[in-house]
Amino acid sequence: MAPINNVSIEHKKGYLWITLPSEVTRDNNPQIQNRIETQLRHNLEPIALDFSFTGYILTMTIGLILYLRKRAYEFGKSLCLVNVSEKLLNQLTDMHLDRVIRIYGSENDMWSNN
Repeated sequence: MAPINNVSIEHKKGYLWITLPSEVTRDNNPQIQNRIETQLRHNLEPIALDFSFTGYILTMTIGLILYLRKRAYEFGKSLCLVNVSEKLLNQLTDMHLDRVIRIYGSENDMWSNN
């Protein structure tokens, strides 16, 4: 299990850039949510969830994505997923999450579409 300190939160090119750990589990999900939500309250930027280190998606990861999408919307912000591998992109597309959240395979894709 990746420790909570593997969640990186920084400001990057006008985004609140959140790099997730290798996995989101029942054990670390509440801490991740709380840490991100604290940042949501204090920052105006749209949110980018970076999946650079996330190799697979568990049910808890989907729950976190949907929760953060809802909270971002409540704070008047957008949310996108970045650096999503082809394998994860296929899983997210199969769940039709690409219909409600912008998903980019790389940072270059994201910057060229904004």
